[in-house]
Amino acid sequence: GPPLIAIYLIADIGSVGGGWLSSKFIKRGWTINRSRKIAMLICALAVTPIIFASNVKSLWLAVLIIGIAAAAHQGWSANLFTTTSDMFPRRAVGSVVGIGGMAGALGGATMAVATGYILQSTGQNYTIVFFIAGTAYLVALLIIHLLAPQLDPVEDVEHVPTQLFSVGPLVGFGFVGLIFGSFVGWCTGLLLRVAGQTLFGYMMLAGAIGIGVGIIAAMLFTKNFRNQKTS
Repeated sequence: GPPLIAIYLIADIGSVGGGWLSSKFIKRGWTINRSRKIAMLICALAVTPIIFASNVKSLWLAVLIIGIAAAAHQGWSANLFTTTSDMFPRRAVGSVVGIGGMAGALGGATMAVATGYILQSTGQNYTIVFFIAGTAYLVALLIIHLLAPQLDPVEDVEHVPTQLFSVGPLVGFGFVGLIFGSFVGWCTGLLLRVAGQTLFGYMMLAGAIGIGVGIIAAMLFTKNFRNQKTS
């Protein structure tokens, strides 16, 4: 009871503090791009101590580490959702957030199975699970920076790069393919009534196929878009 209450109370601080932090940077004259990404970097770094949570012997020290990580997650989310309104026109914000939420839900289902597989394979050792949790935000921020280096507003499609091997389409379509592929593998495994390592193997195989399909789709999309512009 009390440890769980403490974690949620600490997380509440992050919910408000994350948005306040980037707003404070903007008021100091920083660009939106710099303000959002520095705030997200601070949140991502605040999550990393959770890597050591499985080795902590003190209950309340573990509560503090997990609470700070939960607060940082809330602060991260506040800034992440705001980047959507920073970049996309008002008519598209709902769709973009919906697509992101869908990817998060499918990714969560995949990670739930992966967590079970990892724990089963390591004899209930949570070290790998907490390591993934502690580094995921830094990896995500790197991907965001690669896809949107300046968080430029997406308004004029005439200025969108149309190279056949553009990083944005390849990463974006590949990621969507991974999410949908792993979800299809998960559903297939459930229909076949498999579990554990076999189910995880289905998901990884389908995810790899999904990445390949996504990359091919990105190349076809970019080629078609380029042809439309030139015509």
